[in-house]
Amino acid sequence: MDTASFQFVLFGLAAALVSNFSRSRLWRSIVLLAASVVFLGLLAHNPLVFLPLAGFLILGYIGLVLIERGGAVPLHGASSSSSSPTYG
Repeated sequence: MDTASFQFVLFGLAAALVSNFSRSRLWRSIVLLAASVVFLGLLAHNPLVFLPLAGFLILGYIGLVLIERGGAVPLHGASSSSSSPTYG
């Protein structure tokens, strides 16, 4: 049976504890970002293995920005024309 290691659980609890030292959203974001970077650094010592993850995150961010700006193109010819059924 695979379970989380004791060190992993302690690391997560320590990160949660430190992030709650302040109610500031910026503080929590910085602490959780730092904990994530440290955790990824502990998983792999070669940063090149994280290039696919970085690419995925960048593409996701670009997609969110496009959606917020209204520049996203519908997939598979879907459109927002009046021919679509309305529910009400």
